[in-house]
Amino acid sequence: MTKYIRITIIDYPNALQSAVYGLQEMFLLASQIAIENQLNVQFIVKIMKPESDSQTSGQSEVVIIPPSLNGQYYKAPSAELLTYLLREHERGAILCCACAGAFILAKTGILDKRVATTHWKLRDQFSTKYLLITLQIESILINDGDIMSAGGLMSWVDLGLEIVAQFTQPHIMRQLG
Repeated sequence: MTKYIRITIIDYPNALQSAVYGLQEMFLLASQIAIENQLNVQFIVKIMKPESDSQTSGQSEVVIIPPSLNGQYYKAPSAELLTYLLREHERGAILCCACAGAFILAKTGILDKRVATTHWKLRDQFSTKYLLITLQIESILINDGDIMSAGGLMSWVDLGLEIVAQFTQPHIMRQLG
């Protein structure tokens, strides 16, 4: 019996499109590699716009907040997106963020009294705004079970590989990498 891993990627304003679609392709390739290795795991990816889809989106095992190259949305995300993230976390979804996406996740309060990482250039902005979060800026990836954070602009690749390893087997992740 095939196990389906539902992943939602948040395509918020100014989200890095190479990350949004690169992650989608990464999980598609991981599914193909799993089939080739006779592993009954398939990734189902949905790309979600926060304002239009957050009320109708089905439950996911993983929700990913990609990095942002510019803009200010990540500093003041919509209430709909924050509510969606809290709801999905309560339902058991693993919440993941890369780079500036950590600001969105921090805004929910889920990261309070936890350890996270973000891009090193965002350290001062993040630390000033979110005093209850321990920032480990030297870490490219932190997997805290129900929360994963990745540090740099291109760290979404490491994040995607970590998710594949967690839901399949390490050799699937290595083959994908």
